[in-house]
Amino acid sequence: MPRGLPASYIKKAQRELGSGASWSRVFKRAWQLYKQSSLYKKVYKGERKKSSRKVKRRMPRRRRSSRRKRRVKRKASLAITAGVIASLMSANRNNAFGQIASGDVMGGLQNLSREIVVNYTGWDYVAKDWNFGRLLEGYGPIIIGAIAHKIAGWLGLNRYFSKIPVIGKYFNL
Repeated sequence: MPRGLPASYIKKAQRELGSGASWSRVFKRAWQLYKQSSLYKKVYKGERKKSSRKVKRRMPRRRRSSRRKRRVKRKASLAITAGVIASLMSANRNNAFGQIASGDVMGGLQNLSREIVVNYTGWDYVAKDWNFGRLLEGYGPIIIGAIAHKIAGWLGLNRYFSKIPVIGKYFNL
C-alpha cells in the first residue's frame, strides 16, 4: 500500500493554483485531487482484504521505572547514636535532669533546652554571646561516632555485630 502523496498530484495542484500559491494550499489541493482519483479509491477503498482469522492483540508491556520503589528498612548507626546520646548528656551542665527528677520540671526543661541550643548552635540566647567551645561539646561526640562507624565498616565489625539479635535488629555499629 503506497504511503504519501504522489508527486504528479502536487505538480497538477501547482499548475492549477499558479506560482504564487503557498505550499499549504498546494498540498491541500493536491490531496483533494488525489482523493478524487480512481487510484485512491482502488488502494484505500476497494481492494482491502479482511483476514479470515482473528489476530489476538497483546496488551503492551508495562515498563518498570529504573527506580524501583522498595521499602528499605533503615538501621541507625550504633556509634553515631551513642555520640548523639553523649552530646545530649553533656547538655546536663546545670543538672537539668536532677531538677526534672526533683519536681521542678519547667525549670529543668528550660535549662536543658538552653544547653542543647548552646551545644548545637554556639549561641547563648540568655547571655547573648557566642561560645564556640560549646560547639565542640555538641558535635564532637557525633563526629567521633561517625568516624568510629566508618572504621568499623572497614574492619567488618558492622557485619559481625549485626548477627547479635538485639543490636542487629535496630543498629549498625
